[in-house]
Amino acid sequence: MLKIILLAVFCFILIFSSNVKPQVLDTPFGKVEFIGLHNWKAQQLYDSIRSINPTKPIVGCAYEITSKLGFAGASVVIVQWTEKEKYSIVTVVEPQYKSGVKYLDTQKGGMLLNPKWVLLKQIFSKDDGHFQAAVKCYYDIKFRSTDDKTLMTVKAFNKISGDYQTVWDELSSINTFNDFEFALSTIKSDSGYVNRIMAVASLINWADSDSFFISVIDCLRDNDARVSEMAREVLIYCANSVKRHVDWSNGIKSLRYIIDGTNLFAFTSTLELLTATKISPALAPDLLKNGGDLVMGYLKANRPQERKIAYNFLVQISGKDFGYDASKWQEWINSL
Repeated sequence: MLKIILLAVFCFILIFSSNVKPQVLDTPFGKVEFIGLHNWKAQQLYDSIRSINPTKPIVGCAYEITSKLGFAGASVVIVQWTEKEKYSIVTVVEPQYKSGVKYLDTQKGGMLLNPKWVLLKQIFSKDDGHFQAAVKCYYDIKFRSTDDKTLMTVKAFNKISGDYQTVWDELSSINTFNDFEFALSTIKSDSGYVNRIMAVASLINWADSDSFFISVIDCLRDNDARVSEMAREVLIYCANSVKRHVDWSNGIKSLRYIIDGTNLFAFTSTLELLTATKISPALAPDLLKNGGDLVMGYLKANRPQERKIAYNFLVQISGKDFGYDASKWQEWINSL
């Protein structure tokens, strides 16, 4: 009888271990919400972070959480910053769940040379922020040029810097199958992070195809945050602009690692990306079976903005609608 009771308790813990509610603390940095905690308490983690570097703002402490405290993953994002209210979200993957966190292999070969990227690399090195903005504007020019608002935005950006037109002209020349194959090879094997960023930018020429999304999603697991951030910016921008179905079946491996906590800075963007591109419910088991912890964490977040991101994703991936009833969503995930 005792064994049966213990087994029942164990099953209860197993099923509902992901139902731990996010915890919010009032700190000198404003309200800080913690998502993904199981064995740790919010106050315990916050105190540990402060003990490592008492003067460092909480928003810059993701590195300390992983390198000093041994967490498998961490992100710290400011979601609201006004005179009246400051609000940050700390998302973590505790050490015991490290098997779900996997970045791309860092053992890359030498740097590949592409003459078509020379001017692009020069502009990027001068101002990477302007380069990113120019790439996104290029998408509008290529795929949405009939939009009057877009054209006005493009013209305004071009007045800021003559480099914008150069970026557009250079990207426009990267349009052959060999260019596409070269970009893919660069992502997989080039040791230079700038070259990998150029590859991501180049692939935007194929943003009207599923191959673009499948190729760039891998870059969210790049070990260099500069590459993964460029990929995140491009992916979510294109997804929100296109709003069409993408067959994600060939990208499921990277998607599962991201859903499980690889590159937490891209977590909510990935949920929004999959929702916007109408991911098929047939892929739900591949993405969420024996998992979904962070999705549930965001469904129960303190702020409605984060809850809505998780809710919209769950409705799309399930083909069902349980509202914000976390227990029903957890039952559905457990049934996969």
